[in-house]
This record gives sequence, C-alpha cells and structure tokens, in this order.
Amino acid sequence: MSSSILDAMQILADLTDDHAAWFSRAVRGAVYPDFGDAEEGESQKKDDLHFAHMMGQLRQSGLFPDDVVSMLESQKAAIVEKAQSFICGTEGRGEPGTPPIEKEFSAFLEMNETFFARLAQAAKEIVAENNGIDDLTGLRSKAVMLPEIDRELERRARRGNPFVLIYAQVDSYEDLEKIPDGPVLRETKKRFAALIKKVLRTCDDVYLYSGFSYILCLKHTELNGAMSAVKRLRRLLEQSPLSVPDKNSGPLTISCCLTEPVPGEKAQDIIEALRHDLETNSSGPDSVIQLVETSPLERFVNLRSET
Repeated sequence: MSSSILDAMQILADLTDDHAAWFSRAVRGAVYPDFGDAEEGESQKKDDLHFAHMMGQLRQSGLFPDDVVSMLESQKAAIVEKAQSFICGTEGRGEPGTPPIEKEFSAFLEMNETFFARLAQAAKEIVAENNGIDDLTGLRSKAVMLPEIDRELERRARRGNPFVLIYAQVDSYEDLEKIPDGPVLRETKKRFAALIKKVLRTCDDVYLYSGFSYILCLKHTELNGAMSAVKRLRRLLEQSPLSVPDKNSGPLTISCCLTEPVPGEKAQDIIEALRHDLETNSSGPDSVIQLVETSPLERFVNLRSET
C-alpha cells in the first residue's frame, strides 16, 4: 500500500479519535449543562480549526472526491450545531437546566452514528480503490482503468484480438448528481452497476468512470456483439426500471457511444472522443451511436474548438 494511502488512512483514524473525544465532551455537556461552560467556546474553536486542517489534508491527498470531503464537513457542522443547542442554548431542552428533549437528543445521537459510519466507509473505499475496485458498486475503479485498457490495446496490436470500448452514461445523471449522498442514492448506484454486470461475460471489464458514467471493455468482441450487449442492457432497464429518487421523471435510460479501437490509439484519447461524441452527436435520451472515426489530430482540434 502506498505511503499516500497510508497517510490518508492515518488522517481518517485521527479524525475518528478526535471526534470520539469531542462527542464524549458534548454528551457530558448535554447531560450536565454546567459542565465546561466557561471553556466550551474556546475548546470548540480549536476543534473546528483542527478539523478544517485535516479536511484540507484529505483534499490535498487527491484520494477522496471533493463531494465526499464536503459531505463530511457538512455532517460535522450539523452535529456541532445540534450539540451547541444542548450545551450553550435551550433549543434542545424543555427548560434551562433540564435534560435534553428525548427526540432532539436521539436525533443528535443518530447524526453522530452516521458520521462515524461515513468515516469508516471512507476508509473502506480507499482500501478498495487501491485494489482497483469501487467499494460501493464492485466495479473496476477509474484508478486502474487507463493502464488496463492501454494493455488491452497493446495486446490487440500484437495479436489482432478484437475488442470494443463503450462509454455509457445515464441520461438523467445531472438530476442524480444533485441528490445528497445517502442510502437512496447509493442503492440506485448499486442497482445500476448490478444491471451492467449482468450483460458482461467473465472476460469483460466495466469501470466506474464517474457517478453515473461507465466504461465497458468487451474483449474478443466486434461491434455487432457489442451492440447485442447494449440491447441486453436496455432490455434489463425496461424489465427492472430505475428512476431518479424523489422525482416523478419516469424510468431512467442510458445512452452509449461505442468503438472498436485501432492499434496505436491511447485509452485516454479514445474515452475522451467517446464522451465528446455522445455529448455532441446523440439524438437524445436512450441513444446508441458509433464513434465517428477521426485521426488523433482531428480529435485534438475538435476538442480545442469546443473549449
């Protein structure tokens, strides 16, 4: 395991220990209102600064998506705010000097459990990512995608084995990305991944490219075989429809752009071309298109003209 991952794991361990110590003080302050009143404000400032410093270290590591770090920050802020309502105010109490209202205190405990669980989940995800697997979906991770596909391209150049790359993207991904991370969204991601895995053979690979975008690598397959796999996926989505949680927008669909790479191409260039073609040439939701073949120079010029 690399030193950067070990460092990130240590930060998560320190966060867990620090939060446990803070939580102990917060519970004591909630139950005994006079405990630590004089020092609580100053102590909380130090805790906030230390937490912000560690969040900055997690961001700098580059091992955690920014939305994960932001979610940890917002969860911590909400827990602290709830604790302050018990310790420094009367919002969470029936009357000053009385124990916290049970409903409010239970909500505080649940928020804390969720925060601890997310820290533990982050540690699991980084270990899984280091092993090339996305912990939530079980798909191959983006971290290993480019080197593995480049090796497949080299193998094709040597042996002439055909294979097809597919860029698949959920059509309503913008709506899905606006949903806060939680059980409903995570379950939707898992179910989508499970459907994709059903259309693959044991020799094929699928990579999680982003939240609801995927790269399928179909080995020993030509375009006709890849089209059959895409049709199976669309059929599965019709049989087991998924929808955007909390929205009445109908079942989700997926659009795909596919190509049979030629020897000499690089995985990064092919994937960018697939994504670009799907965004600019698709006919709308539930589209399947074939990559328009252009030279690497033409692709570069086209991509530059779009920016």
